[in-house]
Amino acid sequence: MSAVAAEFADAPVAVEARDEIGACAVTIDPERLRSALIHLVQNAVDVSCPGDRVIISSHRFGTRLLIEVTDNGPGMDDVFVRDELFLPFRSTKSGGYGIGAFQTRELIRMAGGDLEVISEKGFGTRMRIILPLVSEREPARSSAAT
Repeated sequence: MSAVAAEFADAPVAVEARDEIGACAVTIDPERLRSALIHLVQNAVDVSCPGDRVIISSHRFGTRLLIEVTDNGPGMDDVFVRDELFLPFRSTKSGGYGIGAFQTRELIRMAGGDLEVISEKGFGTRMRIILPLVSEREPARSSAAT
């Protein structure tokens, strides 16, 4: 997570990584996970005001790894999240292609995980990546997430 946060060192908002766990093996290619995180953090930075914080955090929940990207931006209402957020070629950004959220969710789902959206209009958004952990008895299909 720290490596992703470091890529946003020049952003107008502070991007902070708060890792609550060390390295652990998950069922996703590290580059795909990095791509998903970069997209989620970039979206959070884009909707934040200068001086705001974007937080990347991770923790274990049973046999799963949860990675959250949280912002204090304008948030989204339930109807937008349900009906439009994950539709390809729909974007609220000028110049956006509308494939990022869809592609990010599909990368996570291909790894046996999911992407949850917890958002409230006027209060910000938490994008939660949920990935299965690789058990110690089962061979890892990918590298460790850090």
